[in-house]
Amino acid sequence: INKFQALHFYVGKSEIWGLQYHPEIPYDYMIKLIKHRSKGLLEKNVFKNQDEIDQHIAQWTSQKDAFIAMEILQLANVPAGVVNSGEQLVHDPQLVSSGFWEYSGRGPSDSRPYLSRPFQFSKTPGATQLPAPLLGEHTEEVLREVAGMSEEEITELATLGVTANDPLSFK
Repeated sequence: INKFQALHFYVGKSEIWGLQYHPEIPYDYMIKLIKHRSKGLLEKNVFKNQDEIDQHIAQWTSQKDAFIAMEILQLANVPAGVVNSGEQLVHDPQLVSSGFWEYSGRGPSDSRPYLSRPFQFSKTPGATQLPAPLLGEHTEEVLREVAGMSEEEITELATLGVTANDPLSFK
């Protein structure tokens, strides 16, 4: 599907609406604006019907790079934005430069991007110190130190399958 917002078209029998959120333009007004523009094109006989408008939009957007099309539409005062995939978001220059992502993992080869804090303090910047624990990573420690269980009791629980570090072992 096309990667543009503020467009209306059909794919098969599915009606597709894409609207870019814009805080100064209320949602209802955005819908009316799109319908008004479509109606104007039909009244001026630029297109015969809504299907022809939709086909024109689909053809135009399929021939352009998403970012170039977004710029063209924005220069024409059409609210538009690229709808990025998760992978594209991780490499988005603005998100990267603003520190939106924070990398964490168990080692350099396991490092992955995670959402950083929505705020930054100049004197006490936050950072993730440790990655999230693995399944069952601290089970024995908790059973021993918090529950006060002996090594024999902990071993018995593991033998009975009560505790496990493999999620696929649970049936």
